[in-house]
Amino acid sequence: MPPGGRTTGIVLSDSDCEPDAQGLNHCHNAVQLADGKLILLINTHVMARNRCLGAGDKLSLSAVGRSWMMAVVAHP
Repeated sequence: MPPGGRTTGIVLSDSDCEPDAQGLNHCHNAVQLADGKLILLINTHVMARNRCLGAGDKLSLSAVGRSWMMAVVAHP
């Protein structure tokens, strides 16, 4: 993450979206950051509450601790 722990990005792909035994989805996403770097992340969510990220979704990314980040889909 850049200084300040915030950036934006665009989702390039979404895969491996099958739920686990507890009903949690652990989708794999490729995201291109505002500075051009590519990151791969695992989006853990409950499909019934939050949809998968889709190619082209614009994200606001914030650091949460040293190894976690929160991604929020930016709405127009």
